[in-house]
Parts: sequence; structure tokens; C-alpha cells
Amino acid sequence: LGEIGVAVRRHDRRINWYSTYVFISSAESLTPYHMDREMNFLLQIRGKKLAELWSGYDDAVMSPAQRDHLFSYAEDARAKYRDDLDPKAHRFELEPGLGVHHPFIAPHIVRTLSQISISLAVTFRTPRSDVWSDAHRFNERVLRRLHLPAGNVRRSAALDLTKAAILRMARRANRLRGGAGSTD
Repeated sequence: LGEIGVAVRRHDRRINWYSTYVFISSAESLTPYHMDREMNFLLQIRGKKLAELWSGYDDAVMSPAQRDHLFSYAEDARAKYRDDLDPKAHRFELEPGLGVHHPFIAPHIVRTLSQISISLAVTFRTPRSDVWSDAHRFNERVLRRLHLPAGNVRRSAALDLTKAAILRMARRANRLRGGAGSTD
């Protein structure tokens, strides 16, 4: 985690949340196409895996509306795999001692190859990724509901910060008045 923190400092101030997971997978198992709402490093300990990743900010992979909807936490929130995505995949064969970074909301598929696999995932968020998350939520819960242009997250840092600040103020106000509705 310390090494990851040093690497992150080149892009953001710090890691402000993390969780670790150990994955023990049978041979030839599949983690289907999905995207996470944070970043992670997947580190291979035993066996081999094939990780396929796509850019979360390629509009041909996931539209701006799909990216925003990912933060609604609805059952249908995640974009689905399509065969035309295959040529856009970045493929990484992981063996013990190797790992791969999954950027923020990057769609991915992970396959265990012919042996039992043990992997460690370090999942984390940074202040910047929290701003992006809240800007996506603002787009989904405010602008898109009002049928207003949402604008793409990560195109303007100032606009992302403004959207996140408004959402955070609404969240605090809701907590102060004891609101049952959630803006998370």
C-alpha cells in the first residue's frame, strides 16, 4: 500500500480510502465484464490470469450517460459487454509477481487460466476520484433528471469541482435536516 501511495502522489495528493481483497479462483473461471467505481491494483500471487481492460472514458466503450448512470447504483447501472469492444481491449497476462492497474471506472474482464489462482486486489479512492464520482452523481441525479446537458466529467476540473461541491452541500443539508432521502 505504501508503494501504491507513492505512485498515486504523482497524480493526486493521497489515497483517502482503500480496501483489500484476496481472490481464490478455480481454474478457467471468469469474472464477467464490469466496471468498479474506484481504482485498483490486481496483483497475482499464484497461477495465471488474463485481465482485459478498456478505457472508461472512451465514448465508444461507455457513453457519458452510461458513466453517469454507473453512479446511480441502480440494478441496470452498468454498461454491458458488446462484441465490437473486443478490439479495444488491452490484455495483460498476469503471473506470480505481476500486477495490473485498473484505472477509475475502467471496464474489465478477468479470466483464470489453467490453474487455481490467488490474487490480491488493492482497491482505492483519491480526493480527485471522489470529485469525479460526485460530478457523475450530480450529472445523473440532477442534470439528466431535469433533461439538461450534463457535460462530460474530466473535461473541466473547475466544472467537476463545482458539481461535486453542490452535491456535497446538498448531502450535508439533507443530513442536518434529518432527511430520509439519500444523495449518496
